[in-house]
Amino acid sequence: MHNAKMMELLRTLDFSLFELTPLEGRYVVGFGKAFTIDITNDTLVHVVIDKK
Repeated sequence: MHNAKMMELLRTLDFSLFELTPLEGRYVVGFGKAFTIDITNDTLVHVVIDKK
């Protein structure tokens, strides 16, 4: 929890703070290790590209 002095300091600064909550995206670990993430459906699917 932030105290009153910290909150007052943050209000005087010339920038804005944002909280981002991604809903979907890609998680890449390394070569051949990519996953599609869907937060709303709570899924993590390995991305496989068929090169044939």
